[in-house]
Amino acid sequence: SLLYNRMKMYKSYLFIALFSLLSIGVNSCSAVRGSHGADGYQIIGKMSNLHLKQAYLDEISQSGFTSIDTVDIDDKGNFMFHGNVKEPLFCALRFNPNAPDEKRVFLVIDSNSKIKLEADYDHLEAYHVKGSKDCELIQELIRINLTMQEKIKSLDVKYAAYDPNNLPDSIAAAVRAE
Repeated sequence: SLLYNRMKMYKSYLFIALFSLLSIGVNSCSAVRGSHGADGYQIIGKMSNLHLKQAYLDEISQSGFTSIDTVDIDDKGNFMFHGNVKEPLFCALRFNPNAPDEKRVFLVIDSNSKIKLEADYDHLEAYHVKGSKDCELIQELIRINLTMQEKIKSLDVKYAAYDPNNLPDSIAAAVRAE
């Protein structure tokens, strides 16, 4: 339906806006692999309802996703990434590379990041992150986006309930204009 298509369009715009804002403030670079000094970043995670054995950290840049690191997840859902970066990175944390619509957690890491992440894999969109204002802002933007999507779906249901031959004049005119 029209509202559903607009919802998908708004979701794309939000992601582009989020990426653009972070690109302005966060210069992309490559991680220095294999260097785990005391001054490096650290991401400590605890994931419930996760039956996968690895977590993947990818840098997001204008050219796409680039793998930074892969770590094992223990039987209790605990994992930890650590390393050094030259400049702040916009990253995606993922867990199932074979899923067609893979769930991701978006993070910003720098050389001093000490990030703690807790989530239920079945409800990954409701994750909790501490230790980084940038990551908390990303989380808030994602929650705003989810709220917007729910409202659009609600409007879509209401719109679908209308008889197209018996719409109020203002709605009928808007539909004809599309």
